[in-house]
Amino acid sequence: MTNIETLQEKARSLQAQGQMAAAEKIHWEIVELNAAALGSWQFLSARAAGRKDYQAAAQAIQNYLKIDTLSAQAWQGLGINLMHTKQFTEALDAFKEAVTLQPGNPTNLLYLAAAAHQLNNIQLTTDCLSLALQQTPTASLEGLSDKAEPVLAAILRAAPTLLEDHIKKLTLVAGPLTGHLKGAHWRMHEKAAPAWAKPDQKPERFFLPNLPAQPWFDDKDIPWIKDIEAAYDDIKLEANAALPIASGRPYIGSHMAENPQWETLAGNQDWSAVHLYNGGKPDPEIVAKFPKTLKALEKLPLCRVGEDPIEIFFSLLAPGAHIVPHYGTSNGRLTVHMPITLEAGSCSLRAGDETRLMKAGKILAFDDSFDHEARNSGNSLRINLIFETWHPALTSKEQNQLSAMSEAYDAWFSGRSHRLEFLGLSLSAAAEADYYVIEAQKVANKTRSWAADGQAAHLLSQALEINPHHKKALSLMVDVAFGAGDNAKGLGYLRRLGALMPNHASIQYRLANVEEQIGDAQGTRTAYLRCLHADPTNMMSYLYAGYFFEQHAANSEDKNATLDIAAQLYSMGQDISNHLTNLHSGASANPETRRRSASADALLAKTTARLHADAVGKRGGCIKSALWPQNYLGTVPYRDPAQKPHVFYIPEIRPIRFMDRADMKWANTVEAAFDDIKSELMAVLDSDKPFGRPYLDANMHLGSAFDPIKGTMNWVALDLFRDGIANEEMLSKFPKTRAALKAAPLASFGDDPFEVFFSLLKPHQHIPPHFGLSNHGITVHLPMIVPENCKIRVDQEWRRWREGELIAFDDAFDHEAINESDQLRVVLIFEVWHPDLSKAEQNAIKRTFNARDMWLQSRRLPVCDNN
Repeated sequence: MTNIETLQEKARSLQAQGQMAAAEKIHWEIVELNAAALGSWQFLSARAAGRKDYQAAAQAIQNYLKIDTLSAQAWQGLGINLMHTKQFTEALDAFKEAVTLQPGNPTNLLYLAAAAHQLNNIQLTTDCLSLALQQTPTASLEGLSDKAEPVLAAILRAAPTLLEDHIKKLTLVAGPLTGHLKGAHWRMHEKAAPAWAKPDQKPERFFLPNLPAQPWFDDKDIPWIKDIEAAYDDIKLEANAALPIASGRPYIGSHMAENPQWETLAGNQDWSAVHLYNGGKPDPEIVAKFPKTLKALEKLPLCRVGEDPIEIFFSLLAPGAHIVPHYGTSNGRLTVHMPITLEAGSCSLRAGDETRLMKAGKILAFDDSFDHEARNSGNSLRINLIFETWHPALTSKEQNQLSAMSEAYDAWFSGRSHRLEFLGLSLSAAAEADYYVIEAQKVANKTRSWAADGQAAHLLSQALEINPHHKKALSLMVDVAFGAGDNAKGLGYLRRLGALMPNHASIQYRLANVEEQIGDAQGTRTAYLRCLHADPTNMMSYLYAGYFFEQHAANSEDKNATLDIAAQLYSMGQDISNHLTNLHSGASANPETRRRSASADALLAKTTARLHADAVGKRGGCIKSALWPQNYLGTVPYRDPAQKPHVFYIPEIRPIRFMDRADMKWANTVEAAFDDIKSELMAVLDSDKPFGRPYLDANMHLGSAFDPIKGTMNWVALDLFRDGIANEEMLSKFPKTRAALKAAPLASFGDDPFEVFFSLLKPHQHIPPHFGLSNHGITVHLPMIVPENCKIRVDQEWRRWREGELIAFDDAFDHEAINESDQLRVVLIFEVWHPDLSKAEQNAIKRTFNARDMWLQSRRLPVCDNN
């Protein structure tokens, strides 16, 4: 078992025992070793969310998504946690990605609505709510919200009112509702069913309660019936000429087959239609064949969208077919049938509780909001002309108002799926494409095959025909093509995926590797840089990108500049992990990685040596032979095996564990100021104002032993100088301390000391064994507050602090400190120059450190083209 596998097994065992806090620590160790440990990021996110640390939960999911960006569930989880932290814009983007990846999941739409609602985007809110809940009775939402996650529960509770208010505005778009329009409303998302005038009248879409409820209408109700019947012969001639038996399209689409009511008619020719107008849009080719029919209809009070009729079509019902009982959309319209061709006495239509036989050329007008059905019991095809007119009780003004209302509602209703512009296509088309991908995965799981010529691959191709930007389909097709040995096609799919996802590190990394193998330098450069800009925390990306630049330096316009880019990339990767330059010395890495690591090691060593030599010059004394262990080829020639500074090492000066007073001529002056220094310290400690910072940043990779003091106030630094920068606000409280320290030869790289601070170690805290950065300085402790049982170890020697008595040691040796008391321990810490160093050598150290710092500060990722 590898170390990671051992840790994973340990974490699983702890979880099984319910020891979640202990398991959490193990999972943090796992992700420090392997940032691609998806299961650990999932666990850490859930743990953080469980204690309501939603920011940490979101960060864990973001780390997960760096590896698996095609997880809709992860994007949804990210959005939820961002909602809790009130980062609503970022949450909106996360939920959009979840919808893109899983458009058929209504829950993703609900979460997108939740974020849009917080951002006051009413259009997106109502579109998403309506699409998600169109098959859900509003009355059931309260029960659903009781069981839902808090963000989801909140939007489910708000949904009925949000939708009702939005749809009500659409109803009032043409003015207040009076007369027959009083109380009219769209039934979609209604909170409760209306009080029906008659139990068998239930319009499914729009209800006008003030209209008289009657199922059938005759010539005494409709004066124009005889006029249209007079045109029967002309209409029949045009129909016979233009309507071959097989010319109709199924009236009930195949997608309705899952609805038991329509399963016998869905997707077949038993009930088909030839539309002249559908949804207010003409079919020019069909319309051209029916000039006399349309002329006969043009004077009727047809329901229209703008100038065009909403629906005119020929209904073709096969012999023996039965259109099952159903309700129409609105009681504001009449559905009118003119039978054209039928077998006498064999075709009937029922509306309400009355059934009427159809007769050729004789109008049947009825309110289809009543329960109705039709039959063809004969042996030949039945053809009816069907159109819609306004209810005869409606005035012309009311008809116009209803038209305006319908146009507004239809624009909203039909536009919902298309207004999700981030999808790049309609929601229904996106969901259809995703359906094929899901089916492909089912087939592949069943057959255990992603063969390029197999059914699963065919389904993926269908998905990509509908949605060429389907990320999951493209990702799978990349593997299918490469798996089949079709590298050209695989690269094509991978390039398409890379163009769609320029900010996804792992996809860009894979693309860069392939582009590099085939020798496309520009494609390689772009992909590597996209990868690094997307995720600047992956050591391997820096290693491989740096090697690419190094290998192409000879052919570049400026070889030295390109080599410096390579060195900078290697160095930035080494900041993430020192393993970058050590991989070549072990057997665990693959040969290509070892080769690149060796090259990185050599180039960084060369670059560091050049910077050092240029900075030190000829006046550097023993500093000319100094070296930077992190970037030194071979074994570092440490004089003492217990002394291992890992940043800068001067072999020619003495290894000093604890410094003798003979080398500390300034010590008495500093110790004499003890009372003044402590007085200034106590004034700060006793004040109500907060002070100090965690000495170790939380994001440092130091191993689990440092966890109790990393990023916590268990080890606090009260800074007077930090990294050579004065803390003037704090120094103003310590004037006597500052004056006393002027007697000491403080190490610095500029005008001010590099580091002076009070170190506060809380009771029962331990600073684990570690090595310092360099041996050019001696670390000095002036103990200020020292309870019993406090001590420090340097190499093999333990010493106890005594208030007011200096301890000076070389922290390049292995050392640790411990406070085993019940009280706070405080020491003043500063650094002085090693006594063996001359002034010229001190200046040489300053020059080499500053040169190195300037180079490190100048490192930049090259500009990336994300177009």
